[in-house]
Amino acid sequence: MKTIILFLLLCASASAKEYIYEGPWHTDNRPLNGDMIAVINYNGKETWTGRFYGVWNQAPFDYTVDFTGPATKLKGSALIDGASYNWTGTIDKDTLKVDFTGSRYYGSFDMKRKRK
Repeated sequence: MKTIILFLLLCASASAKEYIYEGPWHTDNRPLNGDMIAVINYNGKETWTGRFYGVWNQAPFDYTVDFTGPATKLKGSALIDGASYNWTGTIDKDTLKVDFTGSRYYGSFDMKRKRK
């Protein structure tokens, strides 16, 4: 609970500050693993926006996803390249962890906060 309160206080006091995480994603049904960066904004009232980007197989990708929930129970959905995805996860001042399922792929990502 202390971590959640600290994270929300950081978000509230930052006023549009971005929180940047980086790390690998893994797919469980096909070998499509890679690294990506997530730029997360807390919009207030348990709403969030995340920009996820990187390069996979020499092709850049860049997706923006809206999601909801408290930091310990995030959930979201997105349509990416014609495939639908749902995911759940957690975020705190150090990590972003997500499990995703989709019409094409399913897997997870476990990212660490990037320090300047």
